[in-house]
Amino acid sequence: MVEADPAKFADLQRNYRNHPQVALVNAIVVAKGENSMQGIAAVYSSTGGVNVLSIDVDGLDFELLSSVTLPTPQSSTFEI
Repeated sequence: MVEADPAKFADLQRNYRNHPQVALVNAIVVAKGENSMQGIAAVYSSTGGVNVLSIDVDGLDFELLSSVTLPTPQSSTFEI
């Protein structure tokens, strides 16, 4: 899970502390580079992909979705 807001990220850490299989990342997702979905998946996923892809980024949804080259996730949700 990727969350840009430090306070919400702290909530994620508390909520998922007993789920080590869930990667938690405090970052702003961008279309290209280290903080792209591909960049984050390369660091936190042994397969380079994700099981669940959920995008809710207030205005950059299409840009980020267009940049995705990850293997097809098992589940996807988008708030547009």
